[in-house]
Amino acid sequence: MKLSDLPRLDGRSKQEVVILGSGPTAPLIDPRFFRNKTTITLNDSFKIYQGVGDYALVHHEGYLFDETGRYHHNLKYVKYPIIKNSGSDNVARFYQTDPCFFVYEWSHDLDRALMTDLKATCLSENKLFYRKDGCSLHAALQIALLIGAHDIFLVGCDSREFGGYHYGAYGKDGFRDDDGTTKPPSRHYDAYIDGALLLKKYFSNFYVNIFSITPFVGLTDLDRQYNDITV
Repeated sequence: MKLSDLPRLDGRSKQEVVILGSGPTAPLIDPRFFRNKTTITLNDSFKIYQGVGDYALVHHEGYLFDETGRYHHNLKYVKYPIIKNSGSDNVARFYQTDPCFFVYEWSHDLDRALMTDLKATCLSENKLFYRKDGCSLHAALQIALLIGAHDIFLVGCDSREFGGYHYGAYGKDGFRDDDGTTKPPSRHYDAYIDGALLLKKYFSNFYVNIFSITPFVGLTDLDRQYNDITV
């Protein structure tokens, strides 16, 4: 199925959406926070909390599986898995014909898309837009817009490392086991932030708000706070 087939939110009370990222702070939120909230998970963050992830934005199909090659047991709680079409990948082409999955095309041309009616462009091209060197948060924010979110809350979308780690401490089933090593992959956190800020500014034209929820008690000395929380 396509982006245009995604179910929209029904009713004002359901127009609050939480996007759960996979950063170091993602597993530090009390799971009760997510009760009765519409959630969009990023990549494999649906693995963190059982039952959290109404919509799951999956940039790489490998995130769907556990270490045995089977679908992760939490996937059965996801109502609407949304997977990127990687073109030449036979697995992604399979999902295009599976009625349980929503498949999207992708582009790094977020700047161009923001000069158009973004929502209409996403639907007409069945495409989500990223900033070059950006991240899946850019795509998830567009999903939130498409389904009718009014207030969007970001959890675990850290766009930085804590304790030398890019990802949160949860079972990733072997995916990106190099996280936290002495030679981490190059990441462009400035591009992560730049793209999200561009979308925040665009969304404000339609009175759609984006907020960040963290486990911290202030915005200073974050590394010390993280270390204190995780001891």
